[in-house]
Amino acid sequence: MDIVGLIKIGLVEIFYSIKRMIYNFRNKTKIDKHIDKELKEKGIFIYKNFLDREETEKLITEAEKTKKNHQESIVTESNGADKRIYGIDLINKNFQIEKLKYLEEIPKRFYGTNEISQFILYGEIHATERNLGSGNGWHRDSAFRPQIKFLIYLTDVGINNGPFEYIEGTHGLISLLSQSKNTEFSKTRYSDKEIDNLLRRKNLRSKKIIGNAGDMVIVNTRGLHRGSPLDIGRRVAITNYIFDQEIPKKIPLAKHIK
Repeated sequence: MDIVGLIKIGLVEIFYSIKRMIYNFRNKTKIDKHIDKELKEKGIFIYKNFLDREETEKLITEAEKTKKNHQESIVTESNGADKRIYGIDLINKNFQIEKLKYLEEIPKRFYGTNEISQFILYGEIHATERNLGSGNGWHRDSAFRPQIKFLIYLTDVGINNGPFEYIEGTHGLISLLSQSKNTEFSKTRYSDKEIDNLLRRKNLRSKKIIGNAGDMVIVNTRGLHRGSPLDIGRRVAITNYIFDQEIPKKIPLAKHIK
C-alpha cells in the first residue's frame, strides 16, 4: 500500500469536502441539484443539445480559419492523428462561448470556490491506422485532485469515430482506494489490458458517449476515461478546461503572434 499516497488523497478529500459543504449553502435550481448528484455518484452528466447545429458549424468554420492563421499553436498528439489548439479562445473570440457563462456555478460548486481559471481546447482527431484516440489512451487527469471539464461535440459522434468513453464511479474515493492495492496512487496512465482486468474484476462496464453535434459531457476527469480510438471518419470537439488554481504552466496555451 502506498502510505504517502493514501495520506495525500485523504487530505485532498477532506479539503474539498469542507470547501463544498461551505459553498453549497447557496441556493440551487432543480437542474443544478440533478447535475451535482450525477457528478457525485457517477462522475459524469450528459447535457443534450447544448449548442444547436448552426452554432457548431460556425465554430468549425472559425476553427479552420484559426488553424490557417495560427499554425504555430497547433499541437499534435495520438501518433499524429489528433490536432489540438490549447486555448483557442485566447486567439479567437468566437470560442468565448456565451452559453458556458450560464453554467459557471457548476464548477464553482464542484470545487467549492468562486476562484476558477479556464480555457477552451479545440481538438480534431482522424481515423489513422495508429491513432490512440483523443487523450492517448486510458487515463486520469489527476490521481488526487478532482477536475471538471465540459466536452462539447462539434460533429456527430457514433460508436466508430471516437466517442468519449468513461468508467462511471472510478472518480470516487472508494474506487481509488480499491485500485491502489496493486499500484501507487500517483498512477494516471493505464493500458487496455489493465482496464479490461479492472472491468472484469469489478464487474464494471465503460460507457461510450454517442451523441450529436452540440451535445455536451460534463465530467470529473479524475475518473478513468479516454477518447475511443477511431475506426472511421473524424471527431471534432471543444473542451472547457476548468481549474480551482492557476492553469498549469506545462499546458501549451496558444499565444497571439504580433
